[in-house]
Amino acid sequence: MALLLTNMAPQKPKFNRGVWKELEQWVRDLSNKYVEVYAISGPIFDMEKKVTVIGQDDTNEVIVPVPHAFFKSILAEKTNGNLAMWPFVVANKESD
Repeated sequence: MALLLTNMAPQKPKFNRGVWKELEQWVRDLSNKYVEVYAISGPIFDMEKKVTVIGQDDTNEVIVPVPHAFFKSILAEKTNGNLAMWPFVVANKESD
């Protein structure tokens, strides 16, 4: 059995429960104003900075790198066919 974590990335608790949660709610609210809403998000790693990891290799646990930031890009279509787009890059830390 394979374990796929393609839709998962470690987030700092105050990031996940704060600004990222608000952004995700804002995207859900867009569905009341637009005909179609598409969102894509993912991790960002700054390879010039140290990448921290979680997990312990000496116990055969999976080592998972913690992203420095996340991106989210939203594309929304109005009933008249006009499009709106919003890109975001947010550091993986407590933020308002």
